[in-house]
Amino acid sequence: MKNTYIVDLPTINQVFMKQKHIPRDISWLSFNARVLQEANDITVPLQERIRFLGIFSNNLDEFFKTKLPNYKAQAALYSLIEIESSGVIDVE
Repeated sequence: MKNTYIVDLPTINQVFMKQKHIPRDISWLSFNARVLQEANDITVPLQERIRFLGIFSNNLDEFFKTKLPNYKAQAALYSLIEIESSGVIDVE
């Protein structure tokens, strides 16, 4: 019997196949995708699927609380550096 998944996400190997080093955050998100796939596997007992959903939820919460603000700050800093280097400040 073939496993049926509600969510079909690409694996880390498909996305970063040519890279020798996989970024930590991408690896973390890929792991989380695999956990979600396990939660969607109908052959896994219901209690285990609920545990996988809890792990997925906690990991995603931690990612959005810790990593995403860092990326937003980096993007803001990068745009500030771009403005300073061009010498033009565009205010809307």
